[in-house]
Amino acid sequence: MYRALSQLERGSNRSDEALAHLGDGLKELPEQLELLVEYTDLLVAIGSDEAGKAIDQLKSKGVLPEVLDIFSARLLIRKREWAEAVKCLANAHAHLVGRDSVGGIPFAAGLVEQCNALMGQCYESLGDPYRAQHAYQRMLAGNRRSLEARLGIARTHAAVGQG
Repeated sequence: MYRALSQLERGSNRSDEALAHLGDGLKELPEQLELLVEYTDLLVAIGSDEAGKAIDQLKSKGVLPEVLDIFSARLLIRKREWAEAVKCLANAHAHLVGRDSVGGIPFAAGLVEQCNALMGQCYESLGDPYRAQHAYQRMLAGNRRSLEARLGIARTHAAVGQG
């Protein structure tokens, strides 16, 4: 129920209300890992100062390092620390490729795609369109319908004069 209420609020761009629902859920069900993952995801998305603390909580609950690396990379991206973010993402990607699930995390299927999207963004920001293009091509290979991957490939083609 808490996750559903949070998702409704999040869908209406009411992050504070979404966080409140998740916070209530964590008070009621403190061992519910999915609530903490979603809470952390939202804190990272909005750039909250509390995001680092939430990542530490996930770590203490045994969440796999590759999942934590993605959250950390997203925080680094918000700070425009592209090279450090790529290191986290490359590590996460190496451990996620070929896995069907990741520690029971419900959004595990999209983690590899998320890694590739974020790596593409970082490489573009670092001025490396060839590596960005490779990340977007991996993303497209995993999801032939990905508009984000197609747009990334188009941008990188244009950046290297292939468009």
